[in-house]
Amino acid sequence: MKKKKEVTTENKTEVKEKKKQEVIKFGIYVDGAISAKNQRGGIGVVVISEDTGDEVLNYSSCYEYAGVTNNQMELEAAINGLRQLFVLLFNVAIDEIRESKSKIMISLYSDSAYVINGINEYYDKWMKNLWKTADGKPVKNRYLWKALYACKILIETKARTKCPDMSLRFVKVAGHSGDQWNEKADELAQIQAHGKKVNNTTKRK
Repeated sequence: MKKKKEVTTENKTEVKEKKKQEVIKFGIYVDGAISAKNQRGGIGVVVISEDTGDEVLNYSSCYEYAGVTNNQMELEAAINGLRQLFVLLFNVAIDEIRESKSKIMISLYSDSAYVINGINEYYDKWMKNLWKTADGKPVKNRYLWKALYACKILIETKARTKCPDMSLRFVKVAGHSGDQWNEKADELAQIQAHGKKVNNTTKRK
C-alpha cells in the first residue's frame, strides 16, 4: 500500500508564497524609419509597464549616413530598446525587485519581421554557417545583429545574477494597426528621420 505524501503546515506556506510571487512585466516597443532623400534614419523606443499599462520612458535618436536602410534602423531601435531597459533595471530598480523576490517578464515588440525572425530563428544558424545565409551570401548588417545579440545576452546573464526568475522574448506585432505604443514608437522614429530633431531622451519617470 502506497504511503500518502504528508503535507505539513510549512509546505502549505511555501506553496502559498509561490502563488503570491509578484510578476513584473515590461514591454519595449521599438520602430525605425528612414528619409532616403535626406540619407537620414530615426528610431523610436517606448518602454511601458504591462502591469499598469503606463509609459515608463521613451527614447528617440537619429542617424545620418549614406545608404541608411530601414532594416538598419529597425535593428538600431531594438538594440536601443534593450539598452534603455538595461539602464532602467540595473541602475534604478533591480535591487528593489530582487528584495521583493519578483519575477520579471520582458517583451520586446517590433513590427519588423526582419528583426523578430532574425533573432528568434536565424541568428544561431548564421553563426554556425560563418555568417552566411542559406544560399551562401554574406549576412547583411552583421555588426548590428551582433550588437543586438550582445544586448540580449547582457540582460539575460546580468539579470539572472540578481533576479534568477527572469524571461526575455521578442514578439512580432502588426504595424499601423492601432496599437497605441507601436504607433508612438513609429511617431518618434518618423520625427527623427524627417529632420524634426528632438532630445535623445524625451521622457523618463
